[in-house]
Amino acid sequence: MRIAPLLVLIASLAVSARADDYPQWFGPQRDSVYREQNLLATFPKDGAKVLWRAPVAAGYSQAVVAGNKVIVTDHILKQGVALPSDPFKRGTLPGVERVVCFDDASGQLAWKVEYDCPYTVSYASGPRATPVIDNSRVYTLGTEGHVYCIDIETGKTVWNKKLEGQPAIWGYAAAPLVDGDRLILLSSGHPVLTALNKTTGEVVWTALEAAKERGPGYSPPMIHTLGGQRQLVQWYPEALVSLDPVTGKTLWSFPYGPAKQGVSITTPLLINGDTFILTTQYEGCAAIQVKENQPKLLWRAASKGRAISTLHALHTQMIFHDGHIFGINNLGQLLCIDPVDGHVVWSNNQPTLGDADPVAWTAAFITPWQPDPKQPAKHFFIANEKGDAIICNLSAKGYTELSRTHLLDPTNTDAHRPVIWCHPAYAHQSLYWRNDKELIRASLAAAAVP
Repeated sequence: MRIAPLLVLIASLAVSARADDYPQWFGPQRDSVYREQNLLATFPKDGAKVLWRAPVAAGYSQAVVAGNKVIVTDHILKQGVALPSDPFKRGTLPGVERVVCFDDASGQLAWKVEYDCPYTVSYASGPRATPVIDNSRVYTLGTEGHVYCIDIETGKTVWNKKLEGQPAIWGYAAAPLVDGDRLILLSSGHPVLTALNKTTGEVVWTALEAAKERGPGYSPPMIHTLGGQRQLVQWYPEALVSLDPVTGKTLWSFPYGPAKQGVSITTPLLINGDTFILTTQYEGCAAIQVKENQPKLLWRAASKGRAISTLHALHTQMIFHDGHIFGINNLGQLLCIDPVDGHVVWSNNQPTLGDADPVAWTAAFITPWQPDPKQPAKHFFIANEKGDAIICNLSAKGYTELSRTHLLDPTNTDAHRPVIWCHPAYAHQSLYWRNDKELIRASLAAAAVP
């Protein structure tokens, strides 16, 4: 009598933990590495095969994929309401925020949850935070602090609540993290972090207070193991901090910054098992080493004048490969930097700018493809703000483009040019990517061998 339920439980856990799902920010292991097998090495001559297109509304958030469900969040302004011509301007924009679920095979709408949500933030073009799927439930964090727990099969809301405090200038933006029975959220800054019981929505703990003028930043909470201890690591505009994820107690804190305009956005990159690389648009790059819960600054680098001597990233992520760090500079250059001191090893404009001049706030999202865990990444996917998907090689010696295809038209003009500022998801031998009008699933499967 006990065997059947156990088998059902094992089967359900196996489905929820499939390596080719993409259930959260940065993928299954929250490390931005794509590990699926049998992917194409170049795109077809007539372009990537788009398996389906589904209508969505405005949003910056990444899609998540698990089993036969694809989930994304968006925002629809009420009829007659328009975004301000100046995206920095804050007001009250009536509208509804939505959690939308599509069938993975067909792209057909499976269910949606929507709630009234006037926007009061700058750059009010939809939700920012990537949802997280945990077994049979999906958790979402909206731009104004609405938290929803939804049954992934039925679309029924299990619980919902609104975080206390006013949103930062660009809203609640960091992807939620599920750890054990806790849903951990970057909050308003008062507090910086909130842990909720993922089953009930009740507050388990809160931690840290941010300076009012800077807020909590926008960088997602991450779990790392340092010195054999699991730690919750949070970067906010004043410090890099580690906490006990169970209690919220601070383990160590390293003052850094403060980040100008509160733009601690990019996820800290852990290299060599003990060193975090931080980057911002204004302050440049830094390396903070942590041994026995004692952090220390190894180096700090910043460009001077027009010369680009280190990485100044605004809202794009870094990767570590071939003993070097790769990232997209604020002005659009793909940079390779040396982890010893942060200096630029090489710079290349082709993935992002092409022959165009450098432009502020340029975005492109780099994802390593590592099908063999015993080998380094085989190739890299880059999705740029123009809607191009690129397959390339990266090394300390340079950038080699293997293939490129145009997948989406940029629809967001908050940057005073059309852009896509949404990270794609990679799952089921496919790329899932959205703009403010549609979500697509494009095949990355290698061609079948006769």
